[in-house]
Amino acid sequence: TLVTYKGYGTDFEIEVKHTGYPPAPFVGVLRYSEQLYTCVDTRASRCRLASTTPVTEIFRFQNGRWIY
Repeated sequence: TLVTYKGYGTDFEIEVKHTGYPPAPFVGVLRYSEQLYTCVDTRASRCRLASTTPVTEIFRFQNGRWIY
């Protein structure tokens, strides 16, 4: 039975953009890769990278804090 788990790459990119909209003056963009591993046992002793998926998350800055 194969066991799968997700991990994340070490490379990422952060970008902050001005919106021109005073109630939410900034938008933050986070880009990274999510990696899916398959393992032959639950101890994760023999695993291989099965796939990599690019991920983009967007946050807005509103009322003095970042909102996801």
